[in-house]
Parts: sequence; structure tokens; C-alpha cells
Amino acid sequence: MAVIDVGADCLDLSSDTLGLKTILNAVNPANDTGTIDHAEAWAAATMTGVEFGVFEDTGGGGGAGSYTCRGNTDGSNLTVTAGACRSFDAPGDFTTFAVTSGYLGGILVLAGTRIERANAGSGVMEFNADGIATDDESTFSFLANRTVSHFMSGETAVGGNPLLTAGMENNMGSSANLMTG
Repeated sequence: MAVIDVGADCLDLSSDTLGLKTILNAVNPANDTGTIDHAEAWAAATMTGVEFGVFEDTGGGGGAGSYTCRGNTDGSNLTVTAGACRSFDAPGDFTTFAVTSGYLGGILVLAGTRIERANAGSGVMEFNADGIATDDESTFSFLANRTVSHFMSGETAVGGNPLLTAGMENNMGSSANLMTG
């Protein structure tokens, strides 16, 4: 299985952004298709009610326009305490969700909370409301030269033989012999 990553590195950046916003990083769209099972963010001040999600470009063309949430941490209402990169894993903190190659990573930041932001980078798309419900399409504005500190990762599905399970990739020779008698 390969590692999927989406979003910007979880870092202490030079500035911050005040919620209520759904924010997508233009940098580092999902590099493959599979499942998200890890999310992280860096808060400038403790953030409650945080949701992570992945978004398909449904009319934004990589900038301002329409994006549709295709999967999220679904009501996990995570808390990101201030002062360091905070990590969340599935199962436990949230339920895994699907991602498709090219989707952008997003985060919901509630009113009165602050996420780390840099005034540099590929830019962000912002929607000034909760736009992170699965299959909801929202119209985002584009802000150039911005990056926010949130990242997600996961794994691709095991390809090829449907009898092959995770961890058996190196045993294909003996498994093939068993199947052919």
C-alpha cells in the first residue's frame, strides 16, 4: 500500500486566521485514491468543533468557485489545542473516509478560533460558513499567497488480486502456489 497525503505541513506559521470559515489549501492535492485515516492541524488559539474534509473542484478551476465536500471526519468535533501540531487518527478520533486523487484538503474553523496561517504559498480557498458536510457544494473565494496549517494522510487500497490482503504483498509466491494446487 502507498501513502496518500493531502494539504500543507502542520507547522507554527507566521500569522493566523480567525473562523468561522471552511478553508481549503491549494497546495498538495491528494496524490492518490484511497482512505484518509490521519489528520493534523496547528492552532494559534485552541480550536473546538474542528472538522477535516476532502473537496472536489466542481467549478473552481483551482481558484475561486465551486467545491464539493466528498468526505469528512463527520461530526467528530475535534479539539485542536494551541501551541503545537495536534494529530488525530482513525479509528478512535474519527471514522476513515474516502479520498480521490486530486481532491483538496479542507478544515472547518469555528467562530472565535484561530488556525496558523502563512502569508506565502499557493493560496487558499475560503467559504465564510460551515461548508464541510459531505456532498454539499459551496462557492469559495480565492486568497493568493496564503497557506494554513492542516494536513491529512492515509493509504491506498491493495490493488490487483482481490484475495490479497494488507501485509501479504511479499508472500505472493506462496499464495499463488496455494491457489494453483
